[in-house]
Amino acid sequence: MSNKINQLIITRPVGQAASLLEKLKQETKNKLPITHLPLIQLSPIAFQAPEFTQLDGAIFISSNAVRYFYQKASLPPTQLIAVGDNTAKCLKEKTNSAILYPEQMNSEGLINLPQLQSIQQQNWLIVKGVGGRNLIQKTLIARGAKVTELDVYQRKLPDFQIQHQISEIQVHDPVWIITSYQALENLYRILGLSDKPLHQTKIILSSQRLDKQARQKGFIIIALSAGASESELLQCVKQLNSETLI
Repeated sequence: MSNKINQLIITRPVGQAASLLEKLKQETKNKLPITHLPLIQLSPIAFQAPEFTQLDGAIFISSNAVRYFYQKASLPPTQLIAVGDNTAKCLKEKTNSAILYPEQMNSEGLINLPQLQSIQQQNWLIVKGVGGRNLIQKTLIARGAKVTELDVYQRKLPDFQIQHQISEIQVHDPVWIITSYQALENLYRILGLSDKPLHQTKIILSSQRLDKQARQKGFIIIALSAGASESELLQCVKQLNSETLI
């Protein structure tokens, strides 16, 4: 089976793909069809921001968490930590504060930050979407912190029209850029791949953590990015270019 890329699909939610799309088109010199088809639809949920007599820090898991939180709430001055550079940029725009984020832009990198090691009896807030991993919460609690999680948005399947486009474009044997388990699960569901165990749908993954789940579902992983940031995804596609897979 060839790993040649016929078409590249960016699957980030609406409003989060334009910059990556433009950079990828520049990298491939517009010789490769690149399309944006979101695999996740985001929507806000009602929440009540907790009131703290003391807040030692707040962690934002995504730029969406930042946007939806600051639409309705605010925080007292405190240490602000983002999971990656995109989230940090969004958080700085909202607060005009110094934002800390790990060089390894994921949960594992975040919990290794020096500022999160000695946190006994401290109060920490984690702002996130519904579901997802609980590694950060469990680690901070194990280190003696008091942790409050606040869900401010939810992830759903895209609307029917987008699902139809996703199904139609699959006949062209595209490569899908997958940056979360939810996106992987939604693609599997929309394409009805549970009835097609030999489907061999091609994907680029943003995390080694997703590798096992993807292979169990029959996906063909043609590349593994160092992470989900624009720079890391762009570097991954550059590497594919250098290997003349496009």
